[in-house]
Amino acid sequence: MPPTSIDTTKTDTIIHQARIRSFRFNANRLIASECARRINNSPVTVPLTNAPKTIPSSICIDESIMSVQHNINIIGGSQFTIENERLYNIAYLFRRNGTIEKQYKIHITPAERKWWGVEPGDSVRVFDTDRGKIAILICYDIEFPELARIAAAKGAKIIFVPFNTDDCYGYLRVRCCAQARAIENQMYVAIAGVTGNLPFVEAADIHYVQSGIYTPSDIPFARDAIASECTPNIETVIIHDVDIELLKRNRKAGTVRPWNDRRTNMYKVMYNDPEMGVMEI
Repeated sequence: MPPTSIDTTKTDTIIHQARIRSFRFNANRLIASECARRINNSPVTVPLTNAPKTIPSSICIDESIMSVQHNINIIGGSQFTIENERLYNIAYLFRRNGTIEKQYKIHITPAERKWWGVEPGDSVRVFDTDRGKIAILICYDIEFPELARIAAAKGAKIIFVPFNTDDCYGYLRVRCCAQARAIENQMYVAIAGVTGNLPFVEAADIHYVQSGIYTPSDIPFARDAIASECTPNIETVIIHDVDIELLKRNRKAGTVRPWNDRRTNMYKVMYNDPEMGVMEI
């Protein structure tokens, strides 16, 4: 089957509008979805000639310039990227000081593995920003509680989750797990998904999404542990302030304290960090 390319004009317009609205409200961070620009919708038997060849691609350069010009940290969603002849799903962080970081998707879905030949990353990274430490877990990765625990142990206070789901079942997996991770680790989790339909493009013909910002479930936070949430399947930008100091107080004096009350004498997460070596959490 010949490769199917996606016209990203509409997607780029939506992302640009989101940036402008965020800038007007002096937001500190903007998050986009997983595979916001899926360059090529082909099986691995077809060369992915249109996929970016590592960073800095033109897309990354544009995002970085925008983050500096408008003084905002951008979690630029994820995109398929070829590095050393291998295909990865990578999310990028564009800091307002011009630096760029990336997080590889660690758990690859069966469809990504079968149809595109996407390969997994092997590190949970935590990034320093001028508004605290953050982590990025791409879509399926939020469904594995160990990864969020590793990020929390490395100091992350917010996890950003770019995702791409085609039906309500997939969306609920991401959303419910994101809320669970926020409660388990007493942290904030923000999810952002793909909105809209491309009926003539396989694997991108339908999407189901309701982006949101989730909190621990305790008295100082929203009653339903949802700081803010979009209307389902409507192109929406949500802007909400989160208080990092409130998380610290909640861990020390919350009604329940799941982070501090872990029974590490009974169970631990063992993580082999490529830079730090073996960690016991």
